[in-house]
Amino acid sequence: MRLLFVSLTAALLAFAARAQTQNEVVQNPLTPDSSISKYVNTASASIFSSAEALQLMTATCGNAISPTPKCDASSKDFYAIIHVLLWADASGGKITPKAQNWYVYHAGSLSPYTEAKRLYGTRTIYVLYVHLNAPISDIPYIPRYEIQITKTVPANLQDLFLLASLATPGGKAPANKPQDTWGGGQVEIRLLPSTVQVDPRYVTQSAASNRGEEISPAQTFNNEGKYWWDVSVGIPLKKISDLKFDTTNNVVTPTQTSTTNAFALIDLYYPKVDLAGTSYSYIPHPIVGVAMASQPLHKILVGGAIGLHYAEFYAGAMFVKQQTLAGLQSGSPATPQQLSAASAFNFKTQFTVGLNLPIRAAIQALKKTTTPKS
Repeated sequence: MRLLFVSLTAALLAFAARAQTQNEVVQNPLTPDSSISKYVNTASASIFSSAEALQLMTATCGNAISPTPKCDASSKDFYAIIHVLLWADASGGKITPKAQNWYVYHAGSLSPYTEAKRLYGTRTIYVLYVHLNAPISDIPYIPRYEIQITKTVPANLQDLFLLASLATPGGKAPANKPQDTWGGGQVEIRLLPSTVQVDPRYVTQSAASNRGEEISPAQTFNNEGKYWWDVSVGIPLKKISDLKFDTTNNVVTPTQTSTTNAFALIDLYYPKVDLAGTSYSYIPHPIVGVAMASQPLHKILVGGAIGLHYAEFYAGAMFVKQQTLAGLQSGSPATPQQLSAASAFNFKTQFTVGLNLPIRAAIQALKKTTTPKS
C-alpha cells in the first residue's frame, strides 16, 4: 500500500513538472522621460511609495505607444516587476551601477524585492525598468532583460511526496549629460507554478555578444498561487488509550495500553492560503487524517487547527477502533475460541490535542531526533 502510494505520488510529480522552461526577452529602445523624478528618488534609485509606483507606471507603460501593449496598473490582476537603476558617473572610462532596487507591484501594493519575492500564480507580468543617469547620448545602449521561467511542482504536491517518503562592467565614459530613461514589456507566462528569473543586461555596439553586458546578478521570483489544501504531520500531546482483551488461564483479562502515533493529516483551507508565506492566520481550518502506523485506518483524527506557519495547535476527535465483548466481560471464564466469537471491533471516540507541523518542519524535527550524537 505504501509503495503504491509513493509510486503514484512520484508519477504525479513527474507529470506536474513537465515542460520545464520558457525563455523570453524584454528589449525595447530607451524612451527619455523628464517626469521620472516625480515618482523616483533619483539619489537612491528607489520609488517613493505605492502611490508613486502607480503614477510611474501610468506615466510610462500606461501611456506608451511603444513598447506595446499598454499596461493597466490599476487592474486587480496586474503584476509588475520593476527595476530602478542609478548609473554612477564615469570613472576610469567605465560606467557601473551606483544603486538599484527591485520591486513587485500588485493590487495597489509595492513590495521591495527583499521583503516579497512572490507572484501569486499570474499568467502575465510587466517588466518595467527605469535607468537613471543613463549615458545614452554617448554610449547608446539597449537594455536587454532576459526572463527565464522554470516550471515547478506545486508546493502541496511536494509536501505530499515528502510525507509519503518519510529533500559590473560598463562601456566608455559619457561626455554629454546623461538622461533618465525607462522601458519595458509584457511577458505571458505559460508555465504554472514557476520561478521567474530576471537577468538585467545592456547591449552596445561593442558588446562581446548579442546578450550584452550584465548589469547585476539575476533576480528570482516565485510565481505560485494559493491553495485549498496541504498535508502535514500531527503530533498528539496526549497518549491514545487502547483497550484489548485476552484470556489468561481461560479467564477474560483486559489490557489497557497507551500509544503515541503521529498522524498524516490533510489540511483544508478557506480562503486559500499561501503555502510559502510566513504570516500568522487567525482563521482556523479543518484537518483530517490517519495514524502513521501499521493499521492506519484504525485511528482516524478529525479536528481543527490554528497557529503559526511553522507550527499549529490542533484539537479534535480521535476515532480509535477498539475491541468490545458481547456476552462476556472481564473475569468471565472463556476459551480463546469463545473470546474470539464474542469479540467485535467498533470505533470509540477520544478527545485529542496536539501540534500540527508542516511536513518540512516535521522532517527536520525527525532528522534531529535520529541524528546520532558524536
